[in-house]
Amino acid sequence: MKVGKGDPNRTFGRWAAAADRGYYRPMQLNSPRYLLSSIPFVAMLAIALGSVVFSCATSPSGGGRAKPFYINVGDDGLGRFHTVQAFAEVDEVTAIDLGDRSRRRVLSPGQWRYDSAAAELVLALPPPYARTVLHVEGTPERPARFVLANLDPGEEPLVAVSGRLAIEGFDYSFDRAASNIVFRDDFDPEAASYLISYRTPFGINSIGESDPKNPDAYAYLEAKHYTDSFAERRRESGEDYFLDPARFVDGKPAVVRRAFTEEERKAAEAPIPVMKSRIKVSDRAISAEVGFDARTPKSISSGTRGKKFEAGGKFIEESAEGGRLRRVVSEFYSPAGAEAGADFLSLRFGPGEISPVAREDERLVIERRNLEVDGISVLYERVWGIRSDPSPEAGPGAAPEPAAIASLSWKEKDLSFEVSSSDELRDWGESLARSLIAYRRGSR
Repeated sequence: MKVGKGDPNRTFGRWAAAADRGYYRPMQLNSPRYLLSSIPFVAMLAIALGSVVFSCATSPSGGGRAKPFYINVGDDGLGRFHTVQAFAEVDEVTAIDLGDRSRRRVLSPGQWRYDSAAAELVLALPPPYARTVLHVEGTPERPARFVLANLDPGEEPLVAVSGRLAIEGFDYSFDRAASNIVFRDDFDPEAASYLISYRTPFGINSIGESDPKNPDAYAYLEAKHYTDSFAERRRESGEDYFLDPARFVDGKPAVVRRAFTEEERKAAEAPIPVMKSRIKVSDRAISAEVGFDARTPKSISSGTRGKKFEAGGKFIEESAEGGRLRRVVSEFYSPAGAEAGADFLSLRFGPGEISPVAREDERLVIERRNLEVDGISVLYERVWGIRSDPSPEAGPGAAPEPAAIASLSWKEKDLSFEVSSSDELRDWGESLARSLIAYRRGSR
């Protein structure tokens, strides 16, 4: 993922924007449809837990020398740091604190070693920060080799180059036993667009560089690939995890694995929306593209809580409803200074209806009330949901966990809005809803 002249502080592009929510697993409600309709698909890509590759970059140098190259990588939830793209040689490793990027330290060679076969950076001591990203500089292997850590058994990765599907045996080779992808000798991923995306027991990993001439090409390929992949897996198993509203354990609804009903099966096999990155595009340009007012505040703050949440850029979610194209704008707000790996607030809005999150069973509702915000009625809900993937600590076969979700939804003329978050961030979710309503009214 190319981001510039070797600066680990740069804001990352399309694929990093997905990965930088890597530690926050999206949550689904009792219906499998919730994961597809109420949480944008980028949040599904966001569960890149094995490892989380935030970015890689190159910058040209003269004299025919090898290009300087770096990768920023987070741990996989089990304390391992996989660079995914393999290095021939690692020159320097810098530890960066995700919570405060001004905190960093260059690690001495005795504090790390690089396992090129596994594309893993192994630390001799525990990471210096609670949430550590490693900035790894060196020379990439040629031909370019990628190690797909924690690849699901039987998983066929999505591989694309130059805006099209790549062809195994022509563009690349795939060693399934070693989970290695090796590109053709004359393909330089630091100078061309490409995408590698694959499932793990803990979510989806993606690494790549979008095509500047056709930046949405890979969004369509992803949507098609994972629509087919998820549908096939559900057909094969015929089962999934659901909440049992009739049984609570330690104050939380039980999670059970059971067969789909016919309605649930159809919902689970619905096409996944196409998520188009508009990270660096102005609100005015996005408004012109989607046909409605897409203005949102760049940040929200609260003097009482003493911190600020910042917008990370927008995505346009495209789906088909009733034979017509529907566009919805989504955006994520993360704590200021937390480049990645933090809990976030999710904003989603567009024409038509956005259903209340707690529509399945009233026994899963924790709290429901109406708020009046500048004359607008806002529905405030706290409900039980399911984290969509097990944590790495629990192992790949573990059942997902129940989790409380907070949501605020309202209408503004012909547009519907929804802010959702983990229950721990519900006060910040309310702050975002209030700030957004005031911002849109004040900037007319």
